Amino acid sequence: MLAKDFILEASLELQEKNKVDKFWKDEELFLKLARAYRTIQSDIPCFTSNEKFELKEGIELYYTKHKAIKGISLYINNYKYVNQDKKYLFTNESDEKIFNVQNKEILINPIPKSDDTGRVVYYYVKELENENDYITTPIEYEEAIRLLFFSYIFEKPPRDFKDRDLSIHYLKRYEIKKDEIKKRVNTKSVNSNYQRI
Repeated sequence: MLAKDFILEASLELQEKNKVDKFWKDEELFLKLARAYRTIQSDIPCFTSNEKFELKEGIELYYTKHKAIKGISLYINNYKYVNQDKKYLFTNESDEKIFNVQNKEILINPIPKSDDTGRVVYYYVKELENENDYITTPIEYEEAIRLLFFSYIFEKPPRDFKDRDLSIHYLKRYEIKKDEIKKRVNTKSVNSNYQRI
């Protein structure tokens, strides 16, 4: 679904629900949608990246295509490195193979002594750049995005607290929907693991 189609549906629903003649600008609605889109992906990651890169002798810093948020794994020669906090990276006196990811940077310790290939796997967040971008999360996320979107719309009450109550209402419904999605995702992964056995 295009972001502008989502906004159109939402604005019609807002006009039906709101008794007062209050209208939201499309730009304001897009910003709320982009925020909801980022938040749900942080709460329930769904986009993964599996990137190969070339290691060069003596170079410890490499870059990823996206900003990694969760589930970061680094493999060099099929050996899994341990993700450590940056302060431990430089005090590593043992021969333990460790790495750290911040923003789009990967720091590797010990520094590679020869050219090699590596692979990094991680979850990342897709951004909505404009209203013509597609909302590409799985279909079961759509209702959760809508609920979070509405909670952001009613977040700042004008004069009365009725809108604030609506924000809390939608936020609670979002939390319930988020938990349902997490359970469904965990159930699918457990079932598929048992099917393989």
